[in-house]
Amino acid sequence: INIGNLQKNDIKMNMSYNVNMPIKVLFNQIKDGMDYITAGNNHKTSEQIVMTGQQLITETGMFTDEIKDWKRLSAADRTWIQFKVDFTWAHQELRENFLIGAPTGYTINATREAELTEAMANLATSTAVD
Repeated sequence: INIGNLQKNDIKMNMSYNVNMPIKVLFNQIKDGMDYITAGNNHKTSEQIVMTGQQLITETGMFTDEIKDWKRLSAADRTWIQFKVDFTWAHQELRENFLIGAPTGYTINATREAELTEAMANLATSTAVD
């Protein structure tokens, strides 16, 4: 893995997150990028990993209050695991609020609902492993 590959990986890892996608997409994007960096014999600190996620979430403009709450946590509490937990719930609330405010007759696609449920279960499992 050369410097050019690492630069391309950095661009990919920092691509904007689409809030219409499951939050696991963002988490995987960052994790995959970090795995590649490690394979290239480079490293980022835990704080840099969390800051990448925080920046991408902030750029969506959809989690303003949650970001404020996150920044109020002590540095010791702002871990990657806690970030995934907090923003999984924030994303779920965003989806629920969207559905509640949706036009009459709107229903969530059953497949998407199953994906969200599975993503939450997978996050709980992976968080326990991380």
